[in-house]
Formats: sequence, C-alpha cells, structure tokens
Amino acid sequence: MVRKIKKFTNSGYSHYGASRTKPSVSGWFSNSKSPAEDITDNLELLRERSRDLYAGGGPLGRGAIDRIVLNSVGPGLTLNCRIGAESLGLTEEQAAEWEQNTENEFCFWAESKNCDITRYMNFYELQSLCFKSVLLNGDAVVLLPMRKTRNCPYDLRISLIEGDRLHDPFFKPYGVLIDGGVEFNDDGTPTAYYIANRHPESELAGQKRLEYTRIPAFGHLSGRRNILHLLPFERIGQHRGVPFLAPVIET
Repeated sequence: MVRKIKKFTNSGYSHYGASRTKPSVSGWFSNSKSPAEDITDNLELLRERSRDLYAGGGPLGRGAIDRIVLNSVGPGLTLNCRIGAESLGLTEEQAAEWEQNTENEFCFWAESKNCDITRYMNFYELQSLCFKSVLLNGDAVVLLPMRKTRNCPYDLRISLIEGDRLHDPFFKPYGVLIDGGVEFNDDGTPTAYYIANRHPESELAGQKRLEYTRIPAFGHLSGRRNILHLLPFERIGQHRGVPFLAPVIET
C-alpha cells in the first residue's frame, strides 16, 4: 500500500487565499471537479431556482434579466450588408444595389412570423426570447429546419428549444461520451445532441410519449450546422450553461 504524504506549504498563496489556518477562511470547505460534475450535475436545480426567482421569488432577479435583455437586444439585431466591392470586381453602384436587395429579401423573411416554426413571432422577437432563455436557464437550443409554407418563398425556419429538452437519453450508447445531452468526441467537439420530443415535465393530456432523438451537430452530406447551442462559457470543457442568477441564488 502506497501512502500519500501531504506536503506542508508555507509560502505564496498559502498565506492568503489558499490558507487553511486563517480565521477568515478556516471554515471554508471547497471542492471542485470537472465541468460535468460542477455544472451539469447541478443544472436542473439551478434552473428551477432561477425560474422561481424570476417568477416572483425576488423582484431584483426578474429586473436584472429583463434589463439585460432590453439593453442588449432591444428591438432586435438587424442585417446591415457591407460587401467588399473591389475584391468581388463590382462597382460601388453594383455593390450598393446588391446590399439593398439582400437587406430587402432578409427583411421579407425576418419580419414575417413564418420564420418561426410555431408562427408566433418574427425574427426580432425570437432574438429576445432566446436571449432571455439563455440567461434564465443557462442555455438554449436552436434548430434550423426547412419547412415549406404557402405564400412564403423561403423554407428556413427557427425552432427554439428550451434547455430542459436537451438531456441524456434513457439508455446511453456504450462507449459514447455524453454530457447533459451533448455527445462529443475525444477532442471535446460536439457531434450530436439528444433532444426530447416534448418538455420532460409536461402533463398535457394527449401528448406523445417522451422520447429522445439524436440530432447530428452537422449535416452528413452538406456539412450544414443543424443546431445552435447557445450558452455562456465559464470553464474549458464545459458543455452546458449556468443560469445568470446562479451566483446570487443563495443571497
């Protein structure tokens, strides 16, 4: 049996933040592991408490999130085309015409509620809701399916998915790395996402049985990105986000 001998330290940070004897920190018990243990394993409870604060557990919690959304997104981020006319062999007049036409076509799609898979909101309203979801829940998922709609020339749709639906499947494939519904390779690159067909806690009558679908991060043939996973990163190797209110929940 090999006995690990603890080295006695009496220099540098051992006198300050790493001290175990100072009265100010002697009662401070800390422990830290990988992002999977520190973040993902605690995400569900953090998300529940964050929503509770936003719903009415504390007016400052709701005000903080709404203020950030209003100041960051406002009425929505718009397209402003500026192309390199010279490198493309275009005159300034041709470039200006292309930019104006492109902005007009984009506005036709973005200002219509057809861009939303549910047809509730336009592109600018979706931005606000998505950003708020990231702050409130820690992260959000955006699917980019193609759907044909009558009287709409563009098939691209935006489908917002709440973070609760991104979850480990009931039965994990053997030998596959999955953290909070995010499948990744040895490099840490996300390769697929496991999305529930409905909210796991939904109790609506007549809804489908809860199932998880594996969605590749990129199209096999096109290489097109199938999913946007929006989250604020705070650690290397992190695959799920932390709610904005997490550091002040206890306070």
